[in-house]
Amino acid sequence: MTDHGTNGDARALARRFEQLVELAPDGIIVHDGDVVVAANAAAMRLVGATERPELIGQPMSRLFASPHLKSLREALVGARVPTEPSAPIRDTLHRLDGSTVDVEVRTVLFVENDAPMVHLVIRDITERLAIRALDQQVAERLRAAQRLDAVGALAGGVAHEVNNMMQVVIGFASLLRESMPADDAHLSDVDEILTAATHTGTITRQLLEFSRHAPHRPVSVHVDTTLLALTPMLNRVVGVTRHLLLSLGTTPPLQLDAGQFEQVLVNLLMNARQATQDGGVITIATRRYEETGRDCAVNGEPIPAGAYVSVSVHDNGVGMDAETRARIFEPFFTTKPIGQGTGLGLSAVQGILSQHLGYITIDSAPGHGTKITTIWPADAAAVLIPDLPEDVVARAAARRPSKVIAKPLAGITVLIVDDEEVVRTVVRRMLERAGATVNVAEHGADAMAVIETRGLPSLVITDVVMPVMGGTELVQRLHTRWPALPVLVMSGYPAAHNETDHATSSMAIDLPKPFTMDELLARVGTEMRVVP
Repeated sequence: MTDHGTNGDARALARRFEQLVELAPDGIIVHDGDVVVAANAAAMRLVGATERPELIGQPMSRLFASPHLKSLREALVGARVPTEPSAPIRDTLHRLDGSTVDVEVRTVLFVENDAPMVHLVIRDITERLAIRALDQQVAERLRAAQRLDAVGALAGGVAHEVNNMMQVVIGFASLLRESMPADDAHLSDVDEILTAATHTGTITRQLLEFSRHAPHRPVSVHVDTTLLALTPMLNRVVGVTRHLLLSLGTTPPLQLDAGQFEQVLVNLLMNARQATQDGGVITIATRRYEETGRDCAVNGEPIPAGAYVSVSVHDNGVGMDAETRARIFEPFFTTKPIGQGTGLGLSAVQGILSQHLGYITIDSAPGHGTKITTIWPADAAAVLIPDLPEDVVARAAARRPSKVIAKPLAGITVLIVDDEEVVRTVVRRMLERAGATVNVAEHGADAMAVIETRGLPSLVITDVVMPVMGGTELVQRLHTRWPALPVLVMSGYPAAHNETDHATSSMAIDLPKPFTMDELLARVGTEMRVVP
């Protein structure tokens, strides 16, 4: 007697099993050691087959060329006994259209009608590999960022010390110049010292601004005059083996952070130098134009109507292909050899333009050089310079002597707090030259003791990073106890930092080091409402 119920259940179970195999998300292929004898829908999708006969009968060597998988298959067939599934093997599946896909394969041998058969489970790992590659890229960028942070911290410490020393040079040179008669033969020598020290201070301040992300401080700047004054420095950036040309138009003033504008020029010129060979030509050009706001756009972003100034850097170097142009502003992307570039130069340039509500465009092709144009909004409140005088370079580099008329700070008592004795000395002498009475302290705790013994001063000028008690804590204590006491903060850092109190991690800097005597007296005069 036949058990029809049992047979029916077996057939139903077999159909259900076939459905599960057919619907499995991984590709399943059965072969006899040579050709495909069965495959599910997922396997068809993997190999690019639309009909099952396209895959059935295909030689396995057509799909997998891996010698490792081939040797494993031969070993399984030779065993002629069922086996446990093999460990997953990464391999490449060759699709019917000639393309390939990364897969992971598990293999198991089974016997059917006394014939050994091989069962493959094939999993597409393209997405997994992409995620792994992305994780590796993120990890590498994190390591690069950590290296930059370390370099930034080191650079910050070095630049802070350099700015302190430049403060001493500028301070004593300002005092010397102020005391010299107008016809002194050494007056120009002192001017050269002041020019060099001021420029050194500007460079270190730029380095700190880049690493510390200090807020920009825009002032009204005539770009053409600025470029002429910066020409000696720009020539040093380009180097003696390249030619730097200026093509300057008559442009309106801009509201710019002068240090950040110089950083933009330096980054663009360094890239241009890298792209050109000896004898290459690099041109900086400026022009003024009016934008109507109707049709013009940069990278799909419309430019509002108004007056603009473009500053472009054009080189006759190797140029860039479309793929490189598409990625040129990505952080950490660089075409320079390993160790010769951070990939942050143009990203920083783009960030600075964004801060200034400006734009940047690039025009480049292999063999035709590169032209990068920065577009800056004109200063609507300023007046257009009608022309560029012939002596503009000399006038831009010239320094006017400090004028101290009738001791403008007479009657004012100032407390200077700085851990560098030579800085205290030069700032004290500049203030005393203007008539102020000056006391000094080495750190915050010392300053509080000086106030207790000598009385409350008219003004406190304090550094930030000091031993025992730093400037941040000192300012807090002074404002808590004497809310009306004026306090000015000076520092070699563009944005001060407190090493112990993260709740007050930054404070405004009133006197970034190095500063001139004119700048010091002007800031003190404004704070104390003193008119020279």
